[in-house]
Amino acid sequence: MGEQTADYVIGHPESELSSAGIISSAFRTFTRDLFAEAGPQEGMNVLEIGSGSGEVALLAAEFAGPSGTVVGIEQSAGAVEHATRQSAVRGLNNVKFVEADIEEDLPFGREFDALVGRIVLMFLPSPAVTLRRLLRHIKPGGLVVFQEPDMSGAKSVPTAPTVEKAAGWMRDIFRATGADSELGPKLHGIFKAAGLPDPQMRIDGLIDGSEGVGPLLLAETIRAMLPAIEQMGLATAAEVSIDTLEDRIRAELATVDGTMSSPLLISAWTRLPG
Repeated sequence: MGEQTADYVIGHPESELSSAGIISSAFRTFTRDLFAEAGPQEGMNVLEIGSGSGEVALLAAEFAGPSGTVVGIEQSAGAVEHATRQSAVRGLNNVKFVEADIEEDLPFGREFDALVGRIVLMFLPSPAVTLRRLLRHIKPGGLVVFQEPDMSGAKSVPTAPTVEKAAGWMRDIFRATGADSELGPKLHGIFKAAGLPDPQMRIDGLIDGSEGVGPLLLAETIRAMLPAIEQMGLATAAEVSIDTLEDRIRAELATVDGTMSSPLLISAWTRLPG
């Protein structure tokens, strides 16, 4: 998926209400836990793809430490500028962001100890093909770690109509732009098709009642997607009624004593043969 289409769907990373930023905040703990279990270690040189707002690269830089490095690849110039500023604010001198297209050859040799990415393969037309190409930059024995969503997990129990409608808009937007919003469970097959050994996998997600963070997360994601929702004819601004969406979700969940779950975040990691 091209840069303009991605920005059209999820908003610019500099926006406080971009769904990229919202998802990063919601899933930060899951990525941190994954890195602690299987991710970059002190002294590693890490290649991160699809940097967006830079959150994953900055987390990787914390684990790699001052003796390691992280290079984040992002094709949006605005996103690169934003992520670079965030790196400076956090005082991280071991990370840099490069404007490049991961569908094209990158200007690196086989110089990295790890390849990482979050919510990026879902936007690629042939994720296994791209992953195989990226592996040429990873040393023998190098680590490969990806996290991708399964938006079929975004639902309410018992059914809260507004939650189901909003989750449906999310899925429809990604489907219309060619993104695979249920890529997470396919990571095992993608790793194998790219020539990697069987990955280890884990699954994370959020679940809340009426007083939890879920209604806010869903409502603000829909706020970021509202222009696309309108332009694709899925709903009008009046039908979405974005300023009352969170309150309506909370009220419906409270009425049925229900819960709502976020999209699932599925992780896979493995190492290249030594």
